[in-house]
Formats: sequence, C-alpha cells, structure tokens
Amino acid sequence: MIDISYLNNNKQEKQISYASYDDYKQAQLACQIAIADYFPVTKVMVDGQQLDYTGQFGNLYFFLEQQGLH
Repeated sequence: MIDISYLNNNKQEKQISYASYDDYKQAQLACQIAIADYFPVTKVMVDGQQLDYTGQFGNLYFFLEQQGLH
C-alpha cells in the first residue's frame, strides 16, 4: 500500500492511495494522475513505513524508483 499526502493550490492537505507500487507506477506511466507535478508532498507511506521524502509530486516517481520498490 502506498499513501501519498500532498498540498494542493489552496494549501489543503490531500491524500491519494494505491494498493501496490505497481498500481502507482502504472498510473504514473499512463498519466492517469490528475495532480500537478509542482504540488509539495508532505508524507509518503509505503506498507506502513514513512519514507524520508521532501519534494514535489512530479519527482516522487524517480525517488521511489531509487528505493527499489519494484
């Protein structure tokens, strides 16, 4: 399970979840995510563990690839 919290244009915290890393990756590659790349990510949880990520939503994919979650 991947849970991503981020701030939208109104500085409201929003959350999106995926059942697996493969589901997240498929959504990214198919451009099915309607979240702006520049939105700041506030928290990333993978299988109940918080990852140390600070950055924009658009860079999260590359960060997760480096974590070896495949």
